[in-house]
Amino acid sequence: MNAFEVYEHPNGELRAGSRGFNWIAFLFSGLWTLSQGLILTSALLIAAEALLVFLCVAVFSTVPAAFALSLLLLHFACGWAGNRWRTEHWQHRGFFFQGYVEADRAAHAVRNVKATRSVIQVHPPPGRLGILDRLPRGWRSVFAVADLTIKSAIRFRVVPFLFVAVLILIIGLPLVLKHDNTATGFMQIVVTYTLGSVVTILVFSTVWMTIGNLAREIEEGQIQLLTSKPIAHWRILLGKWIGIMAINLSLLVFVGVGIQFFIKWRGAQLPEKEQAVLNRDLLVARGVISEPSPDFAEIENQRYARFVDDNPDLEHDAFEVRDEFRKQAIAEYEAVPPHRVRTWVFEAGPALQAIQDGQATLRVKFQAGYNRRPKPFSTIWEVGPDAGTRQRLVTILTTDTPHFLPLENPTLDEQNRLAVHFHNLNAESFVFDAHEGVQLLYRDSGFGSNLVRAFVILYCWLGLAAAVGITAATKLNFNVAAFFALGLIGSSMFTGTIQNVVEQGSVWSYYEGELNTLQTLAGYVMYALIRFVHLFTGVISDYSPVEALGTGRVIPWSQLGAAFLHCWILFGSILAALGLFAFTRRELADPFNN
Repeated sequence: MNAFEVYEHPNGELRAGSRGFNWIAFLFSGLWTLSQGLILTSALLIAAEALLVFLCVAVFSTVPAAFALSLLLLHFACGWAGNRWRTEHWQHRGFFFQGYVEADRAAHAVRNVKATRSVIQVHPPPGRLGILDRLPRGWRSVFAVADLTIKSAIRFRVVPFLFVAVLILIIGLPLVLKHDNTATGFMQIVVTYTLGSVVTILVFSTVWMTIGNLAREIEEGQIQLLTSKPIAHWRILLGKWIGIMAINLSLLVFVGVGIQFFIKWRGAQLPEKEQAVLNRDLLVARGVISEPSPDFAEIENQRYARFVDDNPDLEHDAFEVRDEFRKQAIAEYEAVPPHRVRTWVFEAGPALQAIQDGQATLRVKFQAGYNRRPKPFSTIWEVGPDAGTRQRLVTILTTDTPHFLPLENPTLDEQNRLAVHFHNLNAESFVFDAHEGVQLLYRDSGFGSNLVRAFVILYCWLGLAAAVGITAATKLNFNVAAFFALGLIGSSMFTGTIQNVVEQGSVWSYYEGELNTLQTLAGYVMYALIRFVHLFTGVISDYSPVEALGTGRVIPWSQLGAAFLHCWILFGSILAALGLFAFTRRELADPFNN
């Protein structure tokens, strides 16, 4: 026996629909929705399946698993929501809900109701409740609030709009922005620009949805319907957060599958040489080993001490002199004068096996003289110990452009160190950045696992954005909460400026005049505010996975764990405490809230 929902039309027509998961809708999603009169839904499902089949035909040899997973998720969503779509369609056609009836089939339920109305029950029969009712009693209210939040977002067309906007960005942006037909340029557009734009939209839409859902309900008095019931306030806020994060999860899965498909599909149209670079250097997760930099602080101290000894009576600004010595030491380390040889030594460490298997690569990026535009230069590289066999690479490289030089079984020294020698036979000095000039890259894992880690970090970002929105909405009205939360989120776009102010220790670092009292006080206030914003924006800038994903860098599990601890545990706990404090002390039944 199953429990059926019974609906009746004013003209006397009866209909019964099953509850829970619909296996027929799961197996035949497009045809089932069409048979139920859901024309638009059926058209969208058939179009989505046709798009998946088209993408599968284009790249079937490389991503059959992604295709199968996407199709399975689409059918699962239809099976999960099919019965609800059908009953909502009935209600739009004028049917009214009457109650529940136990029967073997829908036709038997209608027949029993026609025979006697007494079989209709007001509440679902015991044992025929949904998944939520199988949860512990205290958590049913949390997920009930989450379900209401999701339905509210769908009812106001926010979720369909976001799916359409994300789809347009994933497909449209790479087609509009033309790349230089290289693998690096292709990945920069598809991952860095497209994924960055999608994440920006999702972050702002998360804040907007959260504030719009909670602040509006408080202002219009709807939240009182929940608070008047035996539901703890923290369960209401947690339910709102879970509902928003469930929407974000579906969007991120959609984005991840879409980007994976697009990379495989459009990547197959690159020249064969660039396809090899794409698969070897970019569609991987590579660890990075850099040469340990000298202790520039110690060099600065030594030079400053000699300067003071040589000029004991000379008046000077210690900060400026020290800064000049530090910059001088860094410049000497980074520069390779004409007709000189520069050697980098890398500790093999975790890359030992990859180097021995021929899966290591040198990443090189440099500048030359005062050339502001990219310019090609002939370069000579030798990889190997001073006494032994060396791999010689003679190639033309362009300035201000990252280049990847594959290493074919290079020879290590007795300490498992790899030496890289660069011969500058040009007439100009070359400058290699101390951190990213020359790096040793090795294969750590595949692109798929790296993509999953990147999206988990992005999911942590969205969770933090949702927490900011909920906290703001518990105390402020919609307009003020939106201004505050979106302003705080928007400040993350200026992480470079904020970082410079924090490092300099003042907002007046570049002001050469004398400060008056008002400017000094304003500087203290602004610096304190920027420090506060930096606590939030630092979480985003320090754990950004987009750039690493686009360049094939590995996103370590430690970075994912740190992002989770900072975004959800640390800042999430603080925001939750502030939001709950404000929510429990706000007069929710105040008629002047509206």
